Amino acid sequence: MDRFIFVLFQECNMNLIILAGAPGCGKGEQGKRLASLFPDAIKMPPMSTLLERRLKCSDQTAMTILESMNAGKMVDDAIVADVFFDSFKTIQYSQNSKNIVIVDGFPRTLAQYQACIKSLYSAVDYLNLVYLDMHTSDVTEQEADRELCLRMLARRDRPTDEQECLHRISVFKKDTLPFLARAEKDFSAAPWTRFIRVSAWSTADVVQEEIVEALGLKSPLLI
Repeated sequence: MDRFIFVLFQECNMNLIILAGAPGCGKGEQGKRLASLFPDAIKMPPMSTLLERRLKCSDQTAMTILESMNAGKMVDDAIVADVFFDSFKTIQYSQNSKNIVIVDGFPRTLAQYQACIKSLYSAVDYLNLVYLDMHTSDVTEQEADRELCLRMLARRDRPTDEQECLHRISVFKKDTLPFLARAEKDFSAAPWTRFIRVSAWSTADVVQEEIVEALGLKSPLLI
C-alpha cells in the first residue's frame, strides 16, 4: 500500500464502513442513509463513478479501462485497486473527531480484497464490512434471485432485461461471494474488524436501524 495512504490513516481516527452485497440489495441506498445520519461522514463515490472519472485521463490506464468496458469485461483488479486508492488520497480528514468513511461496492473480488483491505488492518481504528444479504436461509436461491431482478428492473439506470440482471447476479456469486466468505473468517480474528450480516429483505428503514445498531454508532440526528 502507498506509504502516503498509510501515514494519512495513522494520523486520524478512522471508522471505515464497507457496504457489500448482490446488485439490487440496496447498498447505494444504505450508503446515502448512513451519510445523511452522520453529517461529518465521507462517502466514497461508487467504483463505477471512479472508473468513469479515470477515463478523463489520457493515458494507458484510461485506455485499458475503456477497452475492458467496451468489450463488456471486468476491469482488471489491480487497476480497480489503484483507482480506488487514488481517490482515497483526495479525502480530507479531520484529526479532531472520529472520521466515518463509507465505501459502497468495493472490493468486489477476492483479489481486490487481498490487495487492499488486508493492508488497512494496521492503519485504521475500526474496519467494518456490512453484508446486505438477500440469500438468507429462510428463502430459496430462486426467490432471492427473482427479488433482486425485480429491484434492479425497477431502477431506470439499471439493466433493462431479466437476462442481464441474472448475469450480474451470477457474477456476484462467482466473484464476490468467495471474497465475503474469506472476509467473514478473517474479520473474526481481530478485535478492530467486524463482519456484519444484515438481511436485505426488510424495509430500507429497518435495514438502516439494524446496520446502525450493529455498528454501535450514535447519530446526532437520532438522539
